Formats: sequence, structure tokens, C-alpha cells
Amino acid sequence: MPYKSDRSIVLLGDYLPRKCGIATFTTDICNAVAKEVESPSNVFAIAMNDTDEGYIYPEMVKFSIRDQMTSEYEKAADFIN
Repeated sequence: MPYKSDRSIVLLGDYLPRKCGIATFTTDICNAVAKEVESPSNVFAIAMNDTDEGYIYPEMVKFSIRDQMTSEYEKAADFIN
């Protein structure tokens, strides 16, 4: 039975297509959790960028931040709230 909630589940981490193990892990976890909830659209990721240009992310990524920019962490918190 799918988990029911009106809240969102947000994962913060590297995300594919960024090439690293953490990106693969975050992507896999995000997809797995989305399959287990009643409203998969309530599951999304905030991706960490290691370049100023960022990446072209899939729809699951709703926000991205440059990992060395403290102000962008604050913007991500505002976005979640």
C-alpha cells in the first residue's frame, strides 16, 4: 500500500547527469521513494552543482544550488518552505 501524505519528500544531493557515485545514489533513492508514495509528484530533489553552468536535470529536480554559494542554500530553504 502506498504511503499517504500531503507533505513533500525532498532529497538534497548530487544528481544525474552529474557523474559521481552520490549523484547515482540520490537519483536512485529519489526514484525508489517516488514509487512508494501515493503522490510521486510530492517527491523531488534539490541538486548540488559543481559548476556555474549546472546540468540539464530531469523533471524530478525542482531546484539546484552551486555547492560553494552559501546564499543559494538559503534560497533552497525558502523554496522548500
